[in-house]
Parts: sequence; structure tokens; C-alpha cells
Amino acid sequence: LAVSSQLFQSYHKLEDVEIGLKKSLDLLKLDYLDLFLLHWPLAVKRIGDDEYPRGADGQPLFDDTHFTESWKGMEKLVGVGLVKSIGLSNFTVPQIKEVLALPNKVPIANLQIEITPYLTQTELLDFCKSKNISVTAYSPLGSGDRDDAKPSDPVLMEDHIVGELAKRNGKSVAQILIRYHLQQGVACVPKSVTPYRIQENFESLNFKLSDGDVAKLKALDKNFRYCTYEKSWGHPLHPFDGSK
Repeated sequence: LAVSSQLFQSYHKLEDVEIGLKKSLDLLKLDYLDLFLLHWPLAVKRIGDDEYPRGADGQPLFDDTHFTESWKGMEKLVGVGLVKSIGLSNFTVPQIKEVLALPNKVPIANLQIEITPYLTQTELLDFCKSKNISVTAYSPLGSGDRDDAKPSDPVLMEDHIVGELAKRNGKSVAQILIRYHLQQGVACVPKSVTPYRIQENFESLNFKLSDGDVAKLKALDKNFRYCTYEKSWGHPLHPFDGSK
């Protein structure tokens, strides 16, 4: 069993990174983590225990701490044995390059990003492969149950092409989507609390899609992102600010 967690944005300052980690360790009742990720490249102010403080106008209280400072704090955690490896989440290619340009003591072990057939992230995947950075896909089945979902959002689990592939392969739609990621060398973290669905997800290891099937799924790309993190639009380090 490997356990990972993420550093929240209010703990990005160099002196706060270890505090943020220890909050996770306390909640998990663990002494160390196998993987700790810098959750976002942008930071918010740390005000008490409020993990996402807002001003009187309801807008987030951004902080100008740069993610390269946070990364240095992450490296220190490895040095003292609190985490085994560190990585990034929701970073772009230019932002990853900034981290790689540091006199790194610890490699970037993993990048966690949204990937679906609607958002194939080909350039980012190819870049990570070239730098020996493993990739994990979050929301691999689409994220229709998120708080900020819009009625106009396309429903990946109801896509007719995916449904046809599921029927032809004798698998569920979820298994087709999970297998799609696995065949690209991408780990994925579908969320489920239902035992039979968890078992079904594991069974995605037991079959293979044809090259033609994978090509059909890739052809669905429309650069559509489910998790836009709109509440932080306006921060200069937001990786995909749709307000610009």
C-alpha cells in the first residue's frame, strides 16, 4: 500500500510546507508519506486554519509565493524522511520546466493532472515521458458530481462512442475509460465507494483495447476541462485561467 497526499495552497511558503505536511500526517495517522504533491502552482494566504481564506468581497486572498519556493520546502521533507518522493499537480509544461531548472536535489516523481478522452493532454504527456516523470490522471471518468458542474457540460460516461466500445468489448464504460489511460502508461484514480464498482475498476487490468479503439477515444479530444478551478481565476500562476 502506497499513500499520497497534497500540499494545500495556504502552506506554500518555505517555512509552512512542513506544517502543511504534518497536518496531513496527523489526519492520516501516519509517520511518513510515499508521495507528496504540490497541489497547485498558485498560493493563497495562510490565515489561521482557514485553508482557503476570502476577503469581505468573497474573493480569494491570493499570496505571491512562487511555486519554486514551495518546491524547495518539499525537497526538505524528503531529506528529513517525512516523505519518500515528491511531485506536482495541475502544472503546465512551462511551469514544470521552471521546477526542473532549479538545482534540484530530488526529482519530480509524478505529475497529477486531469486527463480524459475529451482532454487528451498529448503535449504534456509526451513532455513528462521525455523527463521520466510518471503521470496520474484524476477525474478519468469525467467529473459530473463536482460542486461546480454545469448543465451544459458533456457527460463522458454517456458518450455514444465510448458506449459502443464498451458494448463491443463486453465491458463497462468505466472499464473502457480506465483501460484507455493504462494503455498510455498513465495511472488513474477513479473515485468510488461502492465495492462492486471498485472491483470492476480493478478488472480493467484484465483486457486490452485495440489500437483502433484507442484511436477512436483520442479522436474525442475537444480540449474540454471539467475541473477549471474557477474560484482562483485571476491569480497570475493559475495554470488554465479561463478568464484570460
